[in-house]
Amino acid sequence: MITKYDLSYRLIPEMLDYVIKNPDSIDNLTNRNYFEILITQRGGSTFYLGDLNIEVMPLNHGKSGLILYTFPTPDNESEAIFGAVVINQQNGNIAMSYFTLETSSSFDSCYVCQVSTSSRSAFGKTPRLNKQEFVDYIRINLDK
Repeated sequence: MITKYDLSYRLIPEMLDYVIKNPDSIDNLTNRNYFEILITQRGGSTFYLGDLNIEVMPLNHGKSGLILYTFPTPDNESEAIFGAVVINQQNGNIAMSYFTLETSSSFDSCYVCQVSTSSRSAFGKTPRLNKQEFVDYIRINLDK
C-alpha cells in the first residue's frame, strides 16, 4: 500500500528517474491516471488520490517549467504539503529537481527539502507556506 509519505518521497522520485531515462514519458508526471495505475500496481493507497492536485507553471528561465503537486492533507510529521518538480529542457537534454514542503513536528512550521530516490536534504525551517509562497520560495532559491 502506498501512503502519503510514499507518494511524495518514493513514487514521484522514482517517476523522475524514469523520465530522465525515457524523456518521452514526461507527460506522465502530470497524468492523474498514470498515478492511479502506479498506485494500483503497488497494492492501492491509504488515502484518497482525488485529493492530489497537479498544476503546470512556467518559470522565468527559458524552457524551464514547474509541476506543482498539492498533496492530500498531511496527518503525520514529515508528510509533504506540496511538491515541485523543476524542469529545465535545453538542447534536447532534460534536467529535473524535486522539492517538497514538509510538516515539522509542531505542524506550524515546515521544512523545504530537495528529494531524490537516494536522498532528502532540508534547506531549513520556514513558517508554514501557502502554495504561492512555496512556488516563490523555489523560484527565489533557483536564482541563487
